[in-house]
Amino acid sequence: MTFYGSHVPALLDLTPRCPTLLLYGDSDHIVPRADIERIRGRHPEATLEVYSGAGHAFENPYQPGYHAPTAARAWVRAIAFADTVLATRRLAR
Repeated sequence: MTFYGSHVPALLDLTPRCPTLLLYGDSDHIVPRADIERIRGRHPEATLEVYSGAGHAFENPYQPGYHAPTAARAWVRAIAFADTVLATRRLAR
């Protein structure tokens, strides 16, 4: 799981070995929309969400790009994703 993973475009040739959630803002100046679409195209198995009106660091309250409504939505999504993955892992045992 990553919030606005600026490192991901440089790692497109790696294949995730676990469920993956990627959360980006559509106005991210560090990870432009073209890079987000490259990630989506290369890794369709990943869950990738793009939040309208959010930029880079939308979840970090100590950064100028903090966007409280998006941070709240993304946090709920991240927790739900983790709950689902962990529940699936427990059932697989």
